[in-house]
Amino acid sequence: MSDQAIAALVLGVLNLIGALIVLRGLWEVYCGWRTSHWEKVPGQITSAVLEETVRKSNKNSRKLYEVKANYHYDVCGRPYQGETIAPSYVATSNQQEHRDLLDWLNSANSLQVFYNSQNPEQSVLLPGIDRGMFATAMVGIIWLSVTGGITGMFYLIHGGDPALIQSIASG
Repeated sequence: MSDQAIAALVLGVLNLIGALIVLRGLWEVYCGWRTSHWEKVPGQITSAVLEETVRKSNKNSRKLYEVKANYHYDVCGRPYQGETIAPSYVATSNQQEHRDLLDWLNSANSLQVFYNSQNPEQSVLLPGIDRGMFATAMVGIIWLSVTGGITGMFYLIHGGDPALIQSIASG
């Protein structure tokens, strides 16, 4: 196999990875959007705590905070329990943001629980799309931009029009 064929294969795989990352990101956005159309019922927080974890890397460590909540709700007389706050909720280093969420959860006497009518065990407290859901898609788009540009340059150099290459090189 020639060097050009190997390079083309590697670039193809890198572009495929980027496309899969974009598709995964779009799936996350779609799943978040779906939750905004779920049925809602009253629910009750049974527990909510702020957890702190330490992530260590080679030279430093950082604290991450995340609210862990449990709540219960009834659908057609059958009790259910949930723990998902929002589809894209994750631990971050912003302690105050999580503390505010914890305070809100603990102060709520009753709150709305959004559940999937096809599968009532799936539920969230904060439905819909938020900016965090676009992160994976954005990473994929950036990945594709870089690998697509490299792929384009590769094919331009190794099989493109010499006059076009000359005009690009001369500006």
